[in-house]
Formats: sequence, structure tokens, C-alpha cells
Amino acid sequence: MFYNNRLWEDFFLLEPAINRWISFSMNMSWGLIIGMTIVALALFIVMYDKKMFPRMAIILLIAWTLGNLYDRIIYYGVRDFLVFSSWFIFNVADVLLFVGMAIAFVHLIQYNKQKVQWIW
Repeated sequence: MFYNNRLWEDFFLLEPAINRWISFSMNMSWGLIIGMTIVALALFIVMYDKKMFPRMAIILLIAWTLGNLYDRIIYYGVRDFLVFSSWFIFNVADVLLFVGMAIAFVHLIQYNKQKVQWIW
């Protein structure tokens, strides 16, 4: 439904692409990619259980991991479709990753500020 729709064609379009590799199209074996994805998912679940980061951050990271794992198993690659003027191409799961990591990063900064103030 979304594929090949041109919105503001000079800047943004929806176009299908299957990324068979990892970030920035770096080549890696399929088995290693699936293995790393499963390890990351397990790590995120442990982090959720131990409340190491805000739950929303971990939920977003789990959603990203499950979304990409599903695509890799069903399509042997991740379906990307949001294209910004040939700069980069990504999907909704990538947005979840970015937001989840941003929340975790802000949490780490706030935690470290509190820890430093307590020491002084």
C-alpha cells in the first residue's frame, strides 16, 4: 500500500527495499545476524526485567528487535521503505531503535549527574 508513493519527490518518497545486511549495508552472514539479534533481544528482556532503564526505552528496543527479526526470518532481510532524497533509507523499526536509545541515553546522563552530585 505504501510502496512507490512519491511525497515531495525531491525530498521524501516511499520506496521498497530489502536490506539483507546490517546498518549501512555492512556485509555479514545471515546466521550471525540472526544470532546477534536473538542475543540483543535476550539482553533487552533482562534489562526490562531488572529495570535498568526506563521501561519505555526497553519496550521500544524490544519492538525494534522483534520487528527486524520477523523481517529477517520471513523476507531474509529488513524491509526498508522511507527514503529521504537518497541520503538514507529506513523503516519504522529503525525509528523505534533511535527513540529507545535516545531515552536510554538521557536516562544515563541524568543518572550520572545525580551520582556526581551525591559524591561532591
